Parts: sequence; C-alpha cells; structure tokens
Amino acid sequence: MLQNISAGLSAIRAANVGLAVTSNNIANQATPGFVRSTVDLATRPPINMHGFSIGTGVEVAGIRRVHDEALDAAITQNTSESGAVEQQLQLMQRLENALASGDADLSASLDRLFNSLTELSVQPDDLVRRSEAIRAFQQVAADFNDVSATVDSIREGVNEQIQADVDQINALASELSDVTAQIQDANNRRIPARDLENRRGQLLNELAGFIEVQLNPKDDTIMLAGGSALIGGRNFQPLEAVYQGDRTIVVRQGEASALNIQGGSLGGLMAMQDARLVDFQANLDTLAQQLMISFDTVHATGLGIDGTVTQLQSQRTVEDVTLPLADVLSLPITAGELYLSVTDSATNETEMHAIAIDPELDSLEDLATRITTDISGLQAIANPDAGSLTILAAQGLSFNFTGSPGNRPAGVAALTGTSEPSVSGLPDDGRNRNLSLQFSDNGQIGVTADLRLEVRDSGGALLEVHEIGAGYEPGTPIEITGGLSVQLSPGTVVAGEQVQVASVGSPDSSGILSALGIGSLFTGHDARTIQVAEHIVDNPFAFATSLTGEVGDTWNLQRMLDLRDADLLGPGTTLNDAVGDLVAGVGHEVASLQDTAEHLGMVGDSLNSQRDSISGVDVNEELVKMLQYQRLFQTAARFLSTVDELTADLLNII
Repeated sequence: MLQNISAGLSAIRAANVGLAVTSNNIANQATPGFVRSTVDLATRPPINMHGFSIGTGVEVAGIRRVHDEALDAAITQNTSESGAVEQQLQLMQRLENALASGDADLSASLDRLFNSLTELSVQPDDLVRRSEAIRAFQQVAADFNDVSATVDSIREGVNEQIQADVDQINALASELSDVTAQIQDANNRRIPARDLENRRGQLLNELAGFIEVQLNPKDDTIMLAGGSALIGGRNFQPLEAVYQGDRTIVVRQGEASALNIQGGSLGGLMAMQDARLVDFQANLDTLAQQLMISFDTVHATGLGIDGTVTQLQSQRTVEDVTLPLADVLSLPITAGELYLSVTDSATNETEMHAIAIDPELDSLEDLATRITTDISGLQAIANPDAGSLTILAAQGLSFNFTGSPGNRPAGVAALTGTSEPSVSGLPDDGRNRNLSLQFSDNGQIGVTADLRLEVRDSGGALLEVHEIGAGYEPGTPIEITGGLSVQLSPGTVVAGEQVQVASVGSPDSSGILSALGIGSLFTGHDARTIQVAEHIVDNPFAFATSLTGEVGDTWNLQRMLDLRDADLLGPGTTLNDAVGDLVAGVGHEVASLQDTAEHLGMVGDSLNSQRDSISGVDVNEELVKMLQYQRLFQTAARFLSTVDELTADLLNII
C-alpha cells in the first residue's frame, strides 16, 4: 500500500510542476525575448515485488527551454546584418535627397553656366551679360559648397551616432556580462537559469542591432565584432570611440587595435565613415578640382577687356615658400614651361620668355627668383608669411600668359633689308614651337621672281615654303604652322637673314598658374572651398574672355565653351557626364541597399516565424497541456482516495 501511495503522490507532484510551468508560459506570452519551457516527465525506477517488476510512479526529469541554437544564432546574425544595411540606407537616402532636392543641382547649374557663356559671346562687352555669367560660376561653386556641406553634416552626425552607439553597446554588454556570469554560477551550482538565459537571449538580439555578436553555447563566451572583443566575467572592459585624425573615429577595447566592426548600426556607421562618404567626397572634390583647373588654365591665359595686366597675386597659397612646389600645392603640377609675354606700352613691342619649372625641385621662392632674374622689367616676390607669389611689372610695361608672340618677331632689328615682317594670330594646335622665318634670296617683296620665305623649326628642319616675290601682295597675311600669320611690308630682304617667332599653343604646360591661382577665375582647392575670385566678382570686365584685350575678341571665351564637350575626366567623360555619374552612383547604391534591406527583412521574418513556432507561447497548446496536468492531478487524487479507502477497509478487517 505504501508503494501505491508513493506512486500517486509522484503523479500529483508532476502535475503540480507541469501546471506551474504552463501558467508561467501563459503569463509571459507577450514578454519580449521569452522562450517557453516544457516539463520532461520520466518513469521512476521500478521495484521488485513478489518476483515481479512493479512501477513506482512518475518523476520530473527536467524543465527545459524550447529553442533551436542554430536558429537563434541565425536570427542574431540577421539582426546584425539588417542593422548595418538599414543604417547605411538611411544615410545614403539623406545624401540622395540633398543631390535631388534642387538646392544643389550641379548638372543644371553647369548647363546654365555654359548657356550664360554662349549668351555672353554674342555681346562680350555687355556688363549685364558678364555679371550673369559670373553669377552662373558663383552658383556652380555654391552647389559644390552645399553638397560638400551636406556630406560634412552627415559625417558629423555619423561621428555623434558612433559615440551614442558605443555607449549603448557598453550598457548592454555590461548587463550581458553580469547575466552571463550569473548563468555560469547557476550552472556550476546546478540551479536552473532559464529566466537568465531568456534575458541573455534578449540582450544578445538587442546588442546585435548595434554590433555583430556571437554566443558560444559550449562555454558561454560572447564575442563582439567577429571575435575582436570579449564579453566575459563581471568586469566587462568597455569599448571606446576615439578620433584618429580630425574627422575619423575608430572603436577599440582597451589598448587593443581598432576593431573591425561590420555588423549592426555601428558597422553601418563605420562603413559610411570609412568608405561611402570618403569615396563620395573624394569624387566630388575631383570634380570641383577639375572644374577649377580647366577654367583657371583658360582664364589665366586670357585677358579681360582692358587687356592690360601690371600686377598679379596668387590666390592659392603654400605653407612654406622654400619647399618644393610638389610638396606644398593642393592642385596638381608637373614639370614644364611657363611663357610670359611682356609688352612695352610705348613701343607696343612684345617679348616672350619661357620659365622652366620642375615642381620636384623648385620652390615658390625659386620661381620668384627665376622670374625676376630672367625677365627684365618684371619682379616676382614670394611672401613667406602669406605663402603667396606676387608678380609686378615695371612702369610702362604689362605682361600676360596668353602665349601671344606680339606683332614684332625677335631679330627684326638685325635685318639689313627694308621690309619688316610682323606676326598676328594665336597658335591653335596646343603645341609649343620656336620657328625661324628665313629669306631664300635677295629681292624685293612682291616683285622679285621666285623669292621665298622658308619656315624652319628650332632644329633647322624645313617645314614650309611660301612665295613672297612676284604675285604676293605686300601686307597680305601668310598662315604658317600652328595657326600664326606673317605679314611682310613692302621693301627688300637679304638672303639667309631670318627672324624668330615663338609659337606657343600651351602657355603653361606645367599647370603652375592654376595650381597657384595666378590670374585664376576660382579660389579654393576642393568642393568645400571653391569660390569665384573676389576681384572678378567686383569687376566683371576683368573676366578674361579674350586673348588680345580687344572688345570684340571672344577667343578665350570660346575656349571656355569648348570645355563643355571636352573629355576632362577621362575618355568620353565630360564635366556633366561626371556629375551625372556621381548622382547616379548614389542612386544605384540606395537602390542596392534597399534591395538588400528588403531581402534581409524577408529572411528575418521567416527566421522569427520559425522561432515563434518553436520557442513562442501558443496559448491553445498551453491550455491543452493545462487540461492534461489537471486531469493527471485529479486522477492521482482519486487514486490516492481509493488507496485510502482500501487501507481503511484493511485495518477494519484486522
């Protein structure tokens, strides 16, 4: 009888435990992170009675959390990946909105700029049209400034959010460390830790939203950032965000090297900081720099309407005037030559001078010394305090970088004949040449038969021969190599005598004018700093639309218009093409991130649905279990009552 009572009591105890677990499941059906528990029942060991094996009842073998470790790990990873993508998507959409808002439409501004230059070419001396063209340049510069400011604002926000995310991670990781330590203590003492494990699972998923996190269920160790940082014990060493340079933040744990964080919102922020924003800003700066270089090169080698330049100061400065130019300039420069034309206003004679430049060796101070020493009437000053170069012409002289040889070739004064050659026009092939014009025979211009003008290069090789004797009308322009024209006045020439003409199609083959901002249209060195030069804004007539200074000359303006279709950023890539590619690139990235976010969302929904089917509380299922335990309790109680009655009857018999 005692054995029967024991079996009945075991059933009541089992039913009581089952009801307690079921009631706890039902009570926590809406609790975030809760994992339902189930009771495992087992048959108690039998006993031998009268030679027979008799069962002794039921016992609770254990109470366990119903979960799938692989599924939990997949959900944690999905949460981490989704957090990174969603963070990047949010920031890239902000950048896309800034580009498409209309406030900084670079493509439209470039179109308006070239349209205004076309309008100006119709009447280049009109102040209103000049002012409109300059405002168009200002708008392009402002658009670059605005987009760059948006990138800076996003980057500042990223840095602030990195700090905030690290604080959140530290708070969650600290609690997670404590909970893990409690679980380890409970396991060592063989005490159930189901509620602690539920809390740990919830903390892991919350943490995964900020940073990738992994749990090793074998030893309860938790790793952050792909194993770079450890959460363990009760003394978690917090992460810290520190600046590396002026604008970049790195995250590390203690004195360890920077963590390679790729998952969670923090991973998304780090990717934006380290790659996407940096690449976009670099492309934007490249565009702004190419715009400045292209227009500044053309502008510096042209003239305003007055056509007279007696003083110029560089708009872009260097930190040290004694260091090689290649080490201190923001814009590119190469070895080459700079041609300066110096004109005497009294005689209208022009002399051209070439200054060799090697940026790997020459400093700004060297350049100033060379100009002053090699060119009579010019003084160049390298200001060590301002880091600038100033070029001054002596009284009665002016200078420019147009490559114009002047109308009087070198060597005219040494001619013994009475005819005087003159030069007009400008080179049109972009090449630099030194040409010699040599007379073939003695004779009279326009009269002597078979009298010829021979055009030779600097090595003496014959390039062209032109008839200047009988049949030639003195004073008629003769077009020669490179686009220049030569006119010969009536008179005599002597065989073998010659004059020299510098045909300069590229007055600045080094890029020194744009790099230093000498005679430039723009100031600044990137998208953040680009501006139209103040002296041009104040005096629109200083806008260099000509190569001669004459009112109707639009030669330099046409060179600017040619930039519209020029492949300035690689084969087949114009400025507008590059702007379109930049905007389209952001759009493509946003679309790609949206697709990835949508895919991860669908995967996450599927994983969570599977988790809910395994670990979630199904009230109907729990009610069924409750009825089962209720019936078990009632049946066991009735059994004990029956045993009690039988026991009483047995005692009465005795």
